Amino acid sequence: GWREVPVDTSVLGPMARDAAPSMWQFFVKAPRRLAEADDERDGFERTLYLVRRRFDVERRNRGLVWDDNDSDVYVASFSSRTIVYKGMVQACVLP
Repeated sequence: GWREVPVDTSVLGPMARDAAPSMWQFFVKAPRRLAEADDERDGFERTLYLVRRRFDVERRNRGLVWDDNDSDVYVASFSSRTIVYKGMVQACVLP
C-alpha cells in the first residue's frame, strides 16, 4: 500500500510551508520465504533497487507528471529494511 507521510506543518515558517514537498510512502511486503538473515534477502533488496531505478526511467519516458507546482519526483529509497527521509536545511539552524 501507500500513504502520504504525516507531517506537522504548523512548525514551519511561511517560506518553508510554501516550498514543502509532498512526501509519500510506498509499502512492499517481502515474500514469506525470505528470512531476515537469508542471503536471498539481499537479492530482494537488489530487486527493489532495480525497480526504483526502472520507475524513474519509465516515468520520464512516458512523460508522467504529478499535479503539483513543479512535477519533480525523487525516490529517496525503496528498501524492505530501511526508511529514509531526506530534507534540506540551512547549516545555521543546526546545533
